[in-house]
Amino acid sequence: MKYEFDKAWKSDSALKALVHSLESAGGVAYLVGGCVRNTILGKPFTDIDIATDLLPEQVVSISKKEGYKVIQTGISYGTVTIVNAGRKFEVTTFRSDIKTYGRKASVKFTTEMKLDAMRRDFTMNSIYMAVSGEIIDPLGSLDDLLEKKIKFIGNPSERIEEDNLRILRFFRFLAEFNKGRSDIDQDTMEALYKYKKEVKSLSRERIWMELKRILSVPEPQHVFSIMIEEGILDEVLPPIEVEGLSKVVTAEKEYSVSPSHLIRLFSLNKSIGKNWVHYVSLTSNEAKILEFIKESLAHYKELKTVAYKFGRGVAEGWLLNSCDGSFDVIPGKISEIINTGCNAFFPISGVDLLEEMEEGPELGRQMERLEKLWIKSGFKMSKEELLSKSKS
Repeated sequence: MKYEFDKAWKSDSALKALVHSLESAGGVAYLVGGCVRNTILGKPFTDIDIATDLLPEQVVSISKKEGYKVIQTGISYGTVTIVNAGRKFEVTTFRSDIKTYGRKASVKFTTEMKLDAMRRDFTMNSIYMAVSGEIIDPLGSLDDLLEKKIKFIGNPSERIEEDNLRILRFFRFLAEFNKGRSDIDQDTMEALYKYKKEVKSLSRERIWMELKRILSVPEPQHVFSIMIEEGILDEVLPPIEVEGLSKVVTAEKEYSVSPSHLIRLFSLNKSIGKNWVHYVSLTSNEAKILEFIKESLAHYKELKTVAYKFGRGVAEGWLLNSCDGSFDVIPGKISEIINTGCNAFFPISGVDLLEEMEEGPELGRQMERLEKLWIKSGFKMSKEELLSKSKS
């Protein structure tokens, strides 16, 4: 059977020029990995990986001759990053892994595509494609991809032992393909369970990279249920539960709020706020948002107040993670209320009160009292009205 796919790179002159350079030097050059997988599935992609039978040194020489920028940080593993027209392409020589050390390996370069395919993780990632769109499928994996079957190449335990990140990658694809427990064969489940403690060998950056992708799918709670039940994340995350995540996903639809992987992360354990930074690689701003969501849930009862105090992201986090149902809005008014809070400006400052009192704790308490009155009025009290209240 012949398949025709819409090639997203058909007008990519930078890619075509690089491939032409490699082929003109006597090598072969095929796209491989996520760009091929997503093209076949009709999904978007960002990175383009190229596999070639040329040695890394040859790739470097050819690229420099053509005037491309060359980055050699992965050359010992056969990977050279080529920059052409401001675009980055990873070009990797066909290889087999002789011995693996976690996420590192001793490699042997080869000219055989099948050997290169066999060292990859899942069958769906072992498909190659020419720029023309021709598919080369050395392991006969196309049907697995078309049926969205997530199958390790060869023995699941051996593949996971080579690289423990493959445990989380498996569940990421399970989530992206909307698959469940019944889609995991027994050998694979046993291997995932056997090596689950090795997830702790991964960096927080790698863990967060995969968890973000899982949290970003439409219904991530189903895959998290499996991971929680099997203890896949026990060694790397605090105690988590899926009920909060399920409620957030439901609330997103009810209130027409766009999904946020950060808010969904918070829902897995609402008690730790900024301390999520000890488990996954968050920016300081992301950690601050999580802490503000925690604080807002503890101290505030109105969406507009949270929006005024903390901004849109925290307000949406408060709304989606609230459990008592005491919302001050109806679904169609969410955006309007958040905008009202975010745009509200308290009309007085401490300077306005200095005629009545000196700087100090009392001034701060008075400002806080007046701000509460202003918030309670729906941000409607004027400066004059507030100042009159300061004298009462």
